[in-house]
Amino acid sequence: MKEMVDLLLSKATMLQHHCDKCKSPLFEKEGKIICPACGIVQEKEIKKEAEKFVELLNEMKGKKVCIKTQSDVYRGICKDIEKDFSFLLKDVERLSVYGSTSEEEWKYVSELMLIHGDYIEAAWLEKKK
Repeated sequence: MKEMVDLLLSKATMLQHHCDKCKSPLFEKEGKIICPACGIVQEKEIKKEAEKFVELLNEMKGKKVCIKTQSDVYRGICKDIEKDFSFLLKDVERLSVYGSTSEEEWKYVSELMLIHGDYIEAAWLEKKK
């Protein structure tokens, strides 16, 4: 714990990632990723993975996407993705499933809809039929 406090006092940034070995939170300082418990210093591998993830999300902009939330599945054109991973969709439809045949039907919901990142369980590009 003391090592974590020392890192924070030295203006290191606590990251959302954890050490693969000991599961302690990782910190970034002067371009290096540091585990305070193990003392392992990683170069920006994790940061590169996060940047790659954001790039993949940005490729969704302007395309028809499906978003699964805790209660529904929506689809629409991705207008923007916020820093908190909220999606702004245009021409939004919601999936309805009927009866035992599981027949899918999409119902129009809204011209624009912001789906907050906290509620999103999955997001994917809709496959062209």
